[in-house]
Amino acid sequence: MKPLAVQGVKNFHLIAMLFLFFFYTSNAKSETESVLLIERFEEVYLEVSSDEQEQPLAKLLAEAESNRDQNKEDAEAWIASGMIRSAYGVTQGIRALGIMKTARHDFETAIDLDDRALGGLAQAFLGRLYFVLPSWPVSYGSSKKARALLKEALDIDSESMANNYYYGLFLASEDEYQEALSYLTRAKSSARRPNLPNWDAVLLRDIDLAIQSANEHL
Repeated sequence: MKPLAVQGVKNFHLIAMLFLFFFYTSNAKSETESVLLIERFEEVYLEVSSDEQEQPLAKLLAEAESNRDQNKEDAEAWIASGMIRSAYGVTQGIRALGIMKTARHDFETAIDLDDRALGGLAQAFLGRLYFVLPSWPVSYGSSKKARALLKEALDIDSESMANNYYYGLFLASEDEYQEALSYLTRAKSSARRPNLPNWDAVLLRDIDLAIQSANEHL
């Protein structure tokens, strides 16, 4: 894996968290407290400028931790905690890497409790963290672990636009451009979500850019 600085983590959070969450919960039959917490996180991202997100995210993280502590056997509670924690970590400068380690524990606990929770969201999100974070000794980034987790997410939901896109990006980062194109193309042809046209449009734009970049390396 090509090591990335903390800024790379921030760039990842600008889009990745929302698309993953939107995909897995847009058709949910009911909203748990954990899902509601992540929806409130989305509001912070969409409505608060990035340089003013620290305090709202800190407040949400405290609530997510309380929800997690009251629902320790609920994988969704650990996923919500991990997502909000890793977003908060991005606002903490050099402290981000330590916070990301705790976020990893949140996602790993969720997987242990229910490895299919929210359509494999914990695997997809943790796989992206392994993908974008620097490797040891700076952090725990690992190409091998990223590949395994992203493939596991695809095994759970192979039709996911986000799962195919992120695995395609990962393969491109490993210079596996031909295989990357197959997943990126699959992501582009995935079903659209009529209730989320704007987010799908942004994701499709990024998929097109990734396809163009991969083609340029063939």
